[in-house]
Amino acid sequence: MIGTDKLTCTSCDLFSARCAIVDTLTAESDLVRSGEAREVYYEWGDAKTEPVREINEKMGDTKTIMIHVDTLVAVFFNGMADFFEKIPQDEEIKKNATRISQKWFTSIT
Repeated sequence: MIGTDKLTCTSCDLFSARCAIVDTLTAESDLVRSGEAREVYYEWGDAKTEPVREINEKMGDTKTIMIHVDTLVAVFFNGMADFFEKIPQDEEIKKNATRISQKWFTSIT
């Protein structure tokens, strides 16, 4: 995901967080247990991720990460906007987007 806001996690961390929520309603997934991803904890509202991140670093915790929900949403929407801008400029992206969109959308004439 691209944008002015940056995430300090990997795509594997995000996928693992999605799996954890869907499968167990916790932050722990198979990817976390195997050491391939970090546990993701979410903050929202006025919460600040930096103090928690600093404490985790001082304690040597490399297995968890804090993400502010507003940042996650902003980065996601910026990535979507970037993708949609590239569709008409890149034939390969356009071809794939058209093919996939036909599975979701239809035209009735």
